[in-house]
Amino acid sequence: MAAVVAGGTTHPLGERPTPTDDPAAIEDVVVHALDAARAAGRRPASIGLSVAGLVETDRSTVALAPNLPLREHDLGGRLRARTGLPVVVENDVNAAGWGEYLALPAPVSSYLVVMVGTGLGGAFVADGHLVRGVAGLAMEVGHLVHEADGAGCGCGGRGCWEQYASGTALVQGVRRTADAAGWTGRDVQAAADRGDPVALAGFAGLGEALGEGLADLVLLTNPEVVTLGGGVARSAGHFLGRASQVLAARLGPNRAFLVPELRLSVLGPVAALTGVADLALDRLPVG
Repeated sequence: MAAVVAGGTTHPLGERPTPTDDPAAIEDVVVHALDAARAAGRRPASIGLSVAGLVETDRSTVALAPNLPLREHDLGGRLRARTGLPVVVENDVNAAGWGEYLALPAPVSSYLVVMVGTGLGGAFVADGHLVRGVAGLAMEVGHLVHEADGAGCGCGGRGCWEQYASGTALVQGVRRTADAAGWTGRDVQAAADRGDPVALAGFAGLGEALGEGLADLVLLTNPEVVTLGGGVARSAGHFLGRASQVLAARLGPNRAFLVPELRLSVLGPVAALTGVADLALDRLPVG
């Protein structure tokens, strides 16, 4: 959590665990953070919340958050009533994507962000606007079908892209090999840094699946720039080259002009905070 002023100056307010069993407790965490900001001499004018879930177009109601007790919950409305401040609620990947867009050295007309972490998410900015879709649920790219009748997914479908191109997929794939049953993501990273062939093969598989899916997204969105973020992107040295190769090969020589610039996140873990803070500041009344 942080207090952010116009111009982007950030004043950290510390980290707090997110309650997972009571919506009111989640609201309490935000209210207490607001009180802390005021106690530190800040005068918050709006609130921005980044939520790992499906947020409707009102940018207030959380339709579903798989790991939080929020389902058709008007989180923004309830906090507006409790605080008297404007509130913007945004999907975490959309918020991160907007933050990364703001960090670009120059604006681009078509911009894609793919966050590779425990799961896989995307955000798309066209002509300076986040693309949200009719219900606010656009760019759920992790649930595009990557392999027909493939691995089961928590969404209820099968063969979803995030089952092949995410940190969870990486670790599960490596664990299926000999002597790696108990490995964590950190173990896989450390082993790859040592040149372990099992870990390197896992990253190569991740890169291949990522490149294949990116080719589909490039054909759909024709981005000028693609940014890769999320926790797994910190290990990009082990898979980015393979992803780039597969992306170019899938598009083929006749469509080589479509291959976008691939960049890594410059904001890292503060991307979502940066993005949602800007969106919240934008909600302030003019004049």
